[in-house]
Amino acid sequence: MTTLHPFPMSRESILPIWSSTAQSRRSQPDASVPELFVLLHGMLFTNIQLDDFAPTLARFLERIEIEGAEDREWIMMAVINIGAVLEYGRPGGVLRKIGVVGAREGGSNGATVRVVAKKNHGPSAHLEDDGEEKRMDVDEDAFKGDPQVSPALSDANPPVELPLMLRLAMELSFSTLSFVLRNPTRKASPFARSTLNPFLTVILTFLATVTKHAEALSVLERSIPWDDLTRFFATIPRNIFSSQELNIPTGGSERWAMLTSGCAPPLPEDWCLRGMEWVGRKIFERGYWKSGEERRVEIDVLDVEEGGQLTDGIIEDDGDEDEGHSHEETSKRWIRIVRSAVSLSTAVDGFTWVEGTREWRVEGTLEAKVRRWHEEDRLEREEEERRRRGRRWTDDSMDVDGDDDNAHELSEESDDDENDSQEIKDLKVGCLVCDFRMTSDSFYRRAGDTCDLSLFQASMHLHPFRYPHSGRAQPPIHGKPQ
Repeated sequence: MTTLHPFPMSRESILPIWSSTAQSRRSQPDASVPELFVLLHGMLFTNIQLDDFAPTLARFLERIEIEGAEDREWIMMAVINIGAVLEYGRPGGVLRKIGVVGAREGGSNGATVRVVAKKNHGPSAHLEDDGEEKRMDVDEDAFKGDPQVSPALSDANPPVELPLMLRLAMELSFSTLSFVLRNPTRKASPFARSTLNPFLTVILTFLATVTKHAEALSVLERSIPWDDLTRFFATIPRNIFSSQELNIPTGGSERWAMLTSGCAPPLPEDWCLRGMEWVGRKIFERGYWKSGEERRVEIDVLDVEEGGQLTDGIIEDDGDEDEGHSHEETSKRWIRIVRSAVSLSTAVDGFTWVEGTREWRVEGTLEAKVRRWHEEDRLEREEEERRRRGRRWTDDSMDVDGDDDNAHELSEESDDDENDSQEIKDLKVGCLVCDFRMTSDSFYRRAGDTCDLSLFQASMHLHPFRYPHSGRAQPPIHGKPQ
């Protein structure tokens, strides 16, 4: 649904995944991380049970903190979350309307359009010799024939109020990102070497790409955890900075042509991004996929099960080779992350990298926005809490003084009216006697067969009544009233 060439019936074909029976099963208290993740996306895709989204998201984050997830699960969650932000390829999606994806589509209402991508070379300049490369570089075909256009950005301002589904999709994606930024490393087993979570490389690659569009940034910026990003980027290893020559100021000149320039062979998560609509030729350079041309690498990545090679304490000879491969993979992920970070600092006003250092700041306009958003979120949470409680405790009138006033008012209202008929007077007396007996019985049950005088005095104060001929009734001290 979010690829360059989506399958026409893809939306209908996946609906059985979110049948009512399956969703009910996933909502059980013992649901696993993958089950809760599928449950959340079912709510977004079908627009059903959206009132349960917030508590389910809280359960998902709590469960993932306890149980964790495998590398392949983190990769799938990142790719699917991006699909949700793109509204699962919906033709009327916000990011599609403003031209972030779907560049081959003209304006839906015939609006003025303009070319947003220029071709600098002939039609065959980037064609590869192998058939696989030709098939996957389908965005190059977009330049054959008539120039491709997208709605003019000046005519495609994002809506003031974003759709609920998009807001919830961004909440899911960026709250998960915030968790991973605070817990960036993971282990496949207690004895394995720590590796960098691939969720980071996928999401940060997406952000570094789409935030170059000012309109896309205006849609996403409120949900992005800027403070968590600054803290995480400050932990990028020094040797990674040195390898990318980021410790040397360049005076604003371009450091690399693309995020992946000089970084072949691909990372495992890159194979799962191949062919996505938002990727195109903006990320992966020519020849980047050569190393895996003879394999179905995406399937290989998603079929890897962590812990499947455990040997019950038997030490394998190729352990050093695997460890070296893991270290190289982690270094390449750090390189992707630091390049994405520098791209973000270039695209986002107020997200500042102090060139030549590992210092990152949120300042200026962005800092003011973040403070305002935090305050709005705090007020929204407080309002939601008050809504769940029904009303504030400070507004509760269930205090003694208030009851005293009400009791006196009821007493005055219960006084005999000179114009009342004898039947009305008898009815008032009967109701008051019943009220007294119910009150006294409740005190007897609390205090046994004897009633404390102070309790009866309190009851008489709260529930006064009059007998028709003897004035105020005096409650018995011992024994129940007859």
